[in-house]
Amino acid sequence: MKKILLFFLLIITFPALVKALIEVEHSVTATVTINEVEGKLKVFPSFLEINAPPLSLVKKNLTFWQENGNIDLNVSLYLEESEINDWLSFSAVDFTVKPNETKDIITYINIPNITIGTYSGNIHAITNSQDLIIPVNITITDKYKIDINIDALERKIKAGDYISVFTELTKTKTRNKDPEVEGKITVDLVYNVLKGKDLITTLSTTMDVVDYSEKNISIPIPIDATRGGYIVEVIATHLDKTAKDRDNFFVTTNLLTRFFNLFRWFG
Repeated sequence: MKKILLFFLLIITFPALVKALIEVEHSVTATVTINEVEGKLKVFPSFLEINAPPLSLVKKNLTFWQENGNIDLNVSLYLEESEINDWLSFSAVDFTVKPNETKDIITYINIPNITIGTYSGNIHAITNSQDLIIPVNITITDKYKIDINIDALERKIKAGDYISVFTELTKTKTRNKDPEVEGKITVDLVYNVLKGKDLITTLSTTMDVVDYSEKNISIPIPIDATRGGYIVEVIATHLDKTAKDRDNFFVTTNLLTRFFNLFRWFG
């Protein structure tokens, strides 16, 4: 009797048990493997060409990216031994180029005092599996001139004060056909303050110019400068290029100087 009862109990509960087992959720972990691909390093411009006079500082941007890659590219720059090797430097020599991104690196070309002509070399951008070569041609030219104009901003000052001189400096090409002169040059400036033919004071400084630059220069006038008309002149020099300009102003006697002169007279 017990066996019959147990048999009927199994018949009743078995379908429910099977259904419960079927409804149990199972989670399976799936692993997807993506092949790592090193992209091909590219750069723009692929060739650097610079035209500039001696003693110029030129900046050129190199934009790097990678084609058909999905991993970071570690890049190192180095300069091949050449005549321009010491002229070039970079904002970074080791950097990373990520997929779908660009990397901008500034190349600084610091041109020495050298004769006109064309000088060449190569930049190498190295990754694990690539040596990207970027040729560089630098043409040195002196086909330019400099112009300078000054304006004394105060027409009358007291002895012992400063005369402010507004200075405009321009670098222009000559009419001769030549590559466009680019890059920054440093121009030496000498300011002389004269009364008649007598040199009263002088001041030396420099200005950087690409095409046009302006600057206010303050020149101290000696406290014992005598009353009268004065000339301020400037001489601008870069290599064999020279430019000059001048302007006039008036100096009045400093009251303090008058007092001391009077004191010495009574003494």
